[in-house]
Amino acid sequence: MSSSKTIHWLVIIAGSSFSATSSASNFNQALYAELSSLEPISVIATKGDRLITDVPHSVVLIDNNEINRRNSKDIKELFSEDLDIEVRSQTARFGVSSGVGRTGQESINIRGLEGNRVLMMIDGIRMPHSFDYSSASVGRGDYVELEGIGQIEVLKGPSSTQYGSDGLAGAVNFKTITANDLLKGGDSSAAIKVGYRSVNQSSTGAIHWARKGSDWNALLVSSLTSSSQMSNQGQLDTPDALRTKPNPEDNNQRYLLAKLERQFRPKQNMLLTLEDVTKNRHTNVYTARTSSVFDHQAKDWLKRQRISLDLVTNQTIFGFEDESSFKLWLQKAAVNQLSIEDRQIDRSRDNNLSDNSFGLNAHWVNYKEGINLQKWTYGLDIQQSKIVQSVKRTGDYNDQVKYFPDTQRNLFAIYGQLELDTDKFSVIPGIRLDHYQFKSSQAGYSLPIVNLNDSAISPSISGVWKLQPYAKPYITWSKGFRAPTQDQVNNGFSNLRHGYTSIGNPNLQSEKANSLEVGIKGKWQKSRYTIAGYSNHYKDFIEQQIVGGSGRSGDPLIYQYLNRSQATIQGLDVRFETLFKRHWTLTSGWVYSKGKATSSGGQNQPIDTIQPMRASLGLSYQRQNWGITGQWLHTWSKKPSDVGTVTDTQTRMQVAQYVAPAYSVFNLKANWQPRKDLNLNVGIGNLFDKKYWRWSDVRGVEAASPVLDAYTGPGRNISVTLRYDL
Repeated sequence: MSSSKTIHWLVIIAGSSFSATSSASNFNQALYAELSSLEPISVIATKGDRLITDVPHSVVLIDNNEINRRNSKDIKELFSEDLDIEVRSQTARFGVSSGVGRTGQESINIRGLEGNRVLMMIDGIRMPHSFDYSSASVGRGDYVELEGIGQIEVLKGPSSTQYGSDGLAGAVNFKTITANDLLKGGDSSAAIKVGYRSVNQSSTGAIHWARKGSDWNALLVSSLTSSSQMSNQGQLDTPDALRTKPNPEDNNQRYLLAKLERQFRPKQNMLLTLEDVTKNRHTNVYTARTSSVFDHQAKDWLKRQRISLDLVTNQTIFGFEDESSFKLWLQKAAVNQLSIEDRQIDRSRDNNLSDNSFGLNAHWVNYKEGINLQKWTYGLDIQQSKIVQSVKRTGDYNDQVKYFPDTQRNLFAIYGQLELDTDKFSVIPGIRLDHYQFKSSQAGYSLPIVNLNDSAISPSISGVWKLQPYAKPYITWSKGFRAPTQDQVNNGFSNLRHGYTSIGNPNLQSEKANSLEVGIKGKWQKSRYTIAGYSNHYKDFIEQQIVGGSGRSGDPLIYQYLNRSQATIQGLDVRFETLFKRHWTLTSGWVYSKGKATSSGGQNQPIDTIQPMRASLGLSYQRQNWGITGQWLHTWSKKPSDVGTVTDTQTRMQVAQYVAPAYSVFNLKANWQPRKDLNLNVGIGNLFDKKYWRWSDVRGVEAASPVLDAYTGPGRNISVTLRYDL
């Protein structure tokens, strides 16, 4: 029996045996009485509940109601309304030796950095890293299925004090939906949801079910989706490399989320969560056809499964704490990418990557009352991962190779934090110690291996001056780090036939961040605003360099990953929201970032991953059973001096990069509840059918490319979702 079917059967069996409740632990009433207000509450920045205006960080919180309003098909569409959060997802134009667009939703970009420099979590569990070499390109965003997500929090800026490695630019936590999200005060809930989107001709069907008893609740969410390729505004429909329309795709995905929770004692709850994501894609890669390649077919398969057990208690266990929470979890992720070329001598590449992890997260809270209120937080995180990769090649090569050796990655961390609150000030110092270890196996790997051990200390201190409810200045200083990935410690980038090879680096250090953010938040009557300025300094960025060899026969070029460059990114972030005339809401924002990278030789270079300046203006009108929202988004063009060169694929020389022009897009969304048990959501994207290029998707393309239109965003498109409560 497959592991996917096993999980489905576990849900059925467990659902008949026990259930649970979704109640949060009771916090110190003297300190947190305000939390009953309607102001949003954030957790990600301090690992505990704080009113968002009392959080000394830039935080984005998207709750369940907002997720439903946005009615997005994926995280790229979901974050499109957030100005300095971007998801790179290029049109699929890959081949046997190129991975362009194969990563799907590649990564999340926060304040100019992306990839493995942004920490991504689901219910506090780290998501697998991305990997990119030749045609083997694996992203991270497709591990998330929004049908099961109930809340999203984004912490901008280094997050290593809270979460350890990877959070150089920020952290994103996707929280799965809870029974309370579905029950909405009742004892049972069941709903059927169907949807259609013209942008990729997708059809979705989903069921949501929840029920609760006196000391338990249970939840089940399941969905099926079929779709075609994402549309763009290319017009050329030829079966060759000059094609600008998307390559035809056939996509299918299924999702399952089950939660079973029980209150065993008045102050002790246990939660069991099962989650299964499976996605399949078949691509007819017309753009890979040449005079010698008659056909190119690709089949991609992605799966993520996890089981977790949470225990939350307000009863002391060790004698020093008032609250404790523990999460024990197991996660399995796997990707298979098969490419088959039809030519005189057929070629194929069958790439496999798996990341199996388990871990323990422990968290304790202690309250102390005196002249000032104190909240002490302590914790430890333990994780072990086994990462395995291989590519089976046929045709020009007939072998099975590894781009990095089988690797066991061990992570261990302890952390502590104090929240000191007075009537006028909040001061929050914190510190975390991380130790990480890479153990590699020689089995099946052709090059010498190295192992790596290292540690990192990540301090931070933040403060809020509660000057007035409408003016709360804050400041945050923090350090962050990103440990190397397994393919940087050991890299199988080797082809002696063509004169190059690589070696590992046991002395590779973490990338490091030093960040300062200063801002002011406030609320007045029915308005809320945030103004933030930040300056992030990075060093020891990891780059692959030539460290020896001439490239001649018998003396291959030797590549190695080294700590080389430094970088600085600075920016401003302004947001404003107001409710007026009872039913109207106005939202607006403006963000700007700039930066440069400095090589080890002292040369300054642009950072292409920094997004252009952007602004937004939204207006919504909401009645009891219907509403409509319009949003205008404007993106400026980058200055030529802020864009680096790219390597020409034919001559291997540096050439000018395409700079996307400025553009504006207007989106319209509406909701209608004609009766209590029926909800309709309709959206029109790019209402005025504007032709545009998103910088994150066209970045890296030559200015003289004949297929620029292949990288355009979709034209006018419509989405319809209908939910019926049984």
